[in-house]
Amino acid sequence: MKLVLPNTEPRIYQQVIFSECVTNPKNTMVVLPTGLGKTIIMAYLSAYSLNKVPGRQVLILTPTRPLVHQIKNMFSDSIGNLSTDLILEVSGEIPPAKRGQEYPNAKIIIGTPQTIENDLLYGRLEIKNVQLLCIDEVHRATGDYAYVSIAKEAKCQIIGFTATPGNNPEKILEVCENLRIGKISVTNPADFDVQDFISVHTPEVIWIDLPDQYRSLLTKLQELQDELLATLKERLSSIKKSKYLGKREALAIHQQIVFQTKQDSSYGDLLISSSNLIRVQHLKELVESQGLPQVANTIKKWRQKKSSKALRLFLEDPIIHELETSLGDKPLIHPKLGFMISDLRAELRDDSKNESRIIIFSNFRDTVHFLHEELTNSQINTGVFIGHSSSKTDKGLSQKDQLKVIDQFKKGEIKVLLSTSVGEEGLDVGNCDLVIFYDSVPSVVRAIQRRGRGRKRKSRVVHLVTKGTRDEGMYWAIKQKDKRMKQFLKEELPELLNNTQKKQQHTTLDGFFRKSSKKKS
Repeated sequence: MKLVLPNTEPRIYQQVIFSECVTNPKNTMVVLPTGLGKTIIMAYLSAYSLNKVPGRQVLILTPTRPLVHQIKNMFSDSIGNLSTDLILEVSGEIPPAKRGQEYPNAKIIIGTPQTIENDLLYGRLEIKNVQLLCIDEVHRATGDYAYVSIAKEAKCQIIGFTATPGNNPEKILEVCENLRIGKISVTNPADFDVQDFISVHTPEVIWIDLPDQYRSLLTKLQELQDELLATLKERLSSIKKSKYLGKREALAIHQQIVFQTKQDSSYGDLLISSSNLIRVQHLKELVESQGLPQVANTIKKWRQKKSSKALRLFLEDPIIHELETSLGDKPLIHPKLGFMISDLRAELRDDSKNESRIIIFSNFRDTVHFLHEELTNSQINTGVFIGHSSSKTDKGLSQKDQLKVIDQFKKGEIKVLLSTSVGEEGLDVGNCDLVIFYDSVPSVVRAIQRRGRGRKRKSRVVHLVTKGTRDEGMYWAIKQKDKRMKQFLKEELPELLNNTQKKQQHTTLDGFFRKSSKKKS
């Protein structure tokens, strides 16, 4: 029986990508902007592969269970003459023994990489039966992520999909080496054949001034930071003074002291100061980009925890006591909220056809819950979309609950969706009219994925950025990284892929970059 997709008509660019993959046996990375139908391309490739070798299987990997479910539904709807029983949706919720029984009968297996990796390890799934391996969000294939070990075992063609592989050349090349990528297919938003299907946004930026009370609290936290750094520098001269100290730098200092303590246990007491330095950075970030209610809630949760010695000393510090006193019973809300509510009301007021869909992203769960409460009190219909958690105080949403919220959002039962990073990657949350960045993100991949939620022609993307803070610093950094990534994908990566295959010229990435620098000089 020849598999067909009777209810879909591939677009020209989808046909081109499909043709590039099936006429070239090389493993391929497909870079395709969000919303342009990568799952349909996967379905066509799967049908072609199974038609070519009917006795084999296709394996689809995607990072999360909601994505597995989404792809399964898309495949079931698209491949009209393939029984849904032959499309196997795999997750850790299915008992291992049952998965092992179901694998041999499946034609298309769709699962999370961690579950598939375990089943390969214990012999429940035979990778030799796989004719085609499609990897969603392929930029994750670095380090010890499960994509890497699965690809190492696979002897079939691998097609990886991503909206953006990132801006770090070494990471992109690591992905290419881990998956033995020999070809890259890049579709840019500006390409003529995607113009009718994509909305290219010029993000709007609303610049926010911090209130005086916020700046006063930042001054207090800076005092505490200086005290902690002074304690650390007194014992470790290698810790250098820096104009800017963020979470990453504080973590690096902590890791340095952990290493030092392993060599000499007398440095162990410094772990208290380095741990509390990280806490200071966390509070500073909340003040700058989130709001004082979130600061108060964080300190409250710390006080409720079974404390370590470091946390107890941190909470006993006079500066923290002073900070808590200044917060009061009703901490001053970040001015971002006022700007955001005005924008939301304007968007919803003009929604005469009841079609507006708005998504607001924040890096912090506390902020998502806080905004939900504030917007609900302002008579704005909102829903919360967060991941599952093992936390005792905030379990988050199960896969079932996540899918329910998405369905309500698509139907218009929820007009405004408040989401953490779980809503950034891959999930089809529908076409949004307005996407709001409540805060900046440190990753160009995440920034592009957030923007990609606005797929309508007249969609708007709005960044709320606090002036003179790390919020602003990340905003400008991402703009530069985005520009660098586009240049790299267009001009440099194809050449690098060719060069990495010439092993006699360079056997490692370091060797390659050394040779590249010599060429430029």
